[in-house]
Amino acid sequence: MYGNGFWLRMIKKVFFDLDRTLWDFETNSELVLKELYVDFNLKDYIPSVEDFLNTYRQKNNALWALYRKGCLDSSVLKQKRFYETFLAYGIDKQELAQNFGKIYLEKLALKKQLFPGAIKLLNYLIEKYALYILTNGFQEVQIKKIVNIGLDKYFKQIFTSDTIGYQKPQPAFFEFVLKQVDEAPEYCIMIGDDLDTDIMGAKRCGIKGIYFNVNKIPHDETVDYEVDNLLAIKKIL
Repeated sequence: MYGNGFWLRMIKKVFFDLDRTLWDFETNSELVLKELYVDFNLKDYIPSVEDFLNTYRQKNNALWALYRKGCLDSSVLKQKRFYETFLAYGIDKQELAQNFGKIYLEKLALKKQLFPGAIKLLNYLIEKYALYILTNGFQEVQIKKIVNIGLDKYFKQIFTSDTIGYQKPQPAFFEFVLKQVDEAPEYCIMIGDDLDTDIMGAKRCGIKGIYFNVNKIPHDETVDYEVDNLLAIKKIL
């Protein structure tokens, strides 16, 4: 049996998740939601911005869980997450929810907060590997984020669930990517923040993984590598 040093020398292609791995989704999303809470005068209906954020996260997370299982398409997710949030406060206005969601995505794509060390890590890795983005995010929004913050120069290709028709952790998603990059799984490695969606999903397809566990969440899974800051990956790859 070969040690880790052997298989690491085999790696040719590095797959990155985007949200919560490179791009700080929580920070950027919270900034936008707080702005829209004011812009839409939601204080007239909702007691506090913190209450609004908590309710939205609950509704959004539940819908994303269904989306990752393939039980919901992206258009329904976009439509329902803010409608269900507003409905929790007795606001039954489809048009309001639709308009709010549209502006949310437009403003979200313009936010630029990355995790510490993201650019340094990419500058290091691009000299050694071919880099790719693998994301469940919406195609148009993800491309705008990447271009807006200048990450596009680092990645050979961006794979989104919108264009593939499958979501991580479904095997079909990873199988599609492997076919497109023309590489066997043992020559690839996945870096992501979601233990099941990114790391275990990739593992089930024979792809090694680096779990970016920034919040140091306890778990019982066996992973190849685990880090709580991006620059620690330089010691692995």
